Amino acid sequence: MSGMILQFAYNYTDENRGKMKDFKSASGLEHYLKRQNMVEKFVTWADKNGLKRRNLMIQKSYKLLERYINSRIIYNMLDEEAWTEYLNQDDPAIQETLKLFRNNASFPKQDAKTENQKVAKAFDYRSTHIKTTLMAYV
Repeated sequence: MSGMILQFAYNYTDENRGKMKDFKSASGLEHYLKRQNMVEKFVTWADKNGLKRRNLMIQKSYKLLERYINSRIIYNMLDEEAWTEYLNQDDPAIQETLKLFRNNASFPKQDAKTENQKVAKAFDYRSTHIKTTLMAYV
């Protein structure tokens, strides 16, 4: 399957550029692509190009396939920023970060529920990677 999704996305973008040229945001293009049944189009194309169709595997990974195919088309039509925005739209770390920015908070507030739970703390490794020079005294 090496590179088949990329090739499909490139071909689809090239053939349908006129239909998609008016979309200026990742969300608008995403809604359009979801109505196009991109996974089925890819599966049909891949089957014609030597990749055996496996319905159970397609069913199990449908959302992942759809997300990756759509992301590559968004990248081809818009830019890397739109691609990154699309891929990170439901990332929990990004959502929490955006929530903190909107609330002008530097750090998340600790809930009463999480007060007694153990929380992983980051360790600053910079001091272990600093190169030092020893000069001899004469």
